[in-house]
Amino acid sequence: MSHPGNAIVGRWNEPGNVAEMRKHFSNWDPVIQQVLSHIEECRKWKLAYLPPLEKWVSDSGRVVLIGDAAHGMLPYMAQGAAVSIKDGAALAECLDRAVSVSDLQRLLSTFEMIRKPRCEAIAKSALANADVWHLPDGPAQQRRDREMGNIGEKEVKQDTENVDKWSGRDQQRGLFGYDTVGAVRVMISRTNSESRS
Repeated sequence: MSHPGNAIVGRWNEPGNVAEMRKHFSNWDPVIQQVLSHIEECRKWKLAYLPPLEKWVSDSGRVVLIGDAAHGMLPYMAQGAAVSIKDGAALAECLDRAVSVSDLQRLLSTFEMIRKPRCEAIAKSALANADVWHLPDGPAQQRRDREMGNIGEKEVKQDTENVDKWSGRDQQRGLFGYDTVGAVRVMISRTNSESRS
């Protein structure tokens, strides 16, 4: 269960306070409260958002970061593992075209060019959702609740109209309809034709 709080950066499974945990969810559904009443101990760890790195590929062009090492993100878009798997697919598709070691720098740069902006946009949406989902009680929270309650009643045409970046129609299509391997093939084909001209 995630919520704003204090934890030591870099420490996993720090002892948590069960009473404090229950307090964070005291206004939730009675079923959740019943489940929490059975917990005798809990652990906590700090979730981290990794600000965008300048680059993912080393100057030598022989080392590349992928997954959380490249774009650690908060879980508020449920995409951390998904984008990491897609990084692996995109990287494999790029490296499949290597004929020699001298091809690595170009192919890894292509990989970065394809994946970096996309992953950073998803991480930014997750960060925005963290703020929206954890608003303290008050006018902003009430406005959020009204807007989220209206989502089912109206067709949300653009993600900018949607307070919850997870449920935007364009966002959903972009997350689940995106062809990672196809994007790599198009980009490599484009860069190959540009390099021939």
